[in-house]
Amino acid sequence: MTERQQKMIEAYIPHPRDKTLEQGEYYYQRDDGKIYLVYISDIFPYKEGTHYGCRYSHNGQRVHTCYEWDGIPKRQLYDNKEDCKEQSHLMCDYWEELREIQEKEKLL
Repeated sequence: MTERQQKMIEAYIPHPRDKTLEQGEYYYQRDDGKIYLVYISDIFPYKEGTHYGCRYSHNGQRVHTCYEWDGIPKRQLYDNKEDCKEQSHLMCDYWEELREIQEKEKLL
């Protein structure tokens, strides 16, 4: 891991992954500040980046946001509740790559 990657990991993903999440499940904070467990139901690849259609895990209803027309960017989906509450990687769409680097380094 490079020094730059280390600093980005410390800034963008300060808390460990929630191991109870299933594949494709994430935490999402609505505009009203409430945090929900959601799962990805659609993928929308765009020139500007990939967005994801999501549904609430508790009832299966579609998540409606200001991005409704093209889904939610990855930077608004989190793999733990603490980072979601703090919105730690709101400006980082590639946080999952950083998480993989972080977890790989810890295994060595």
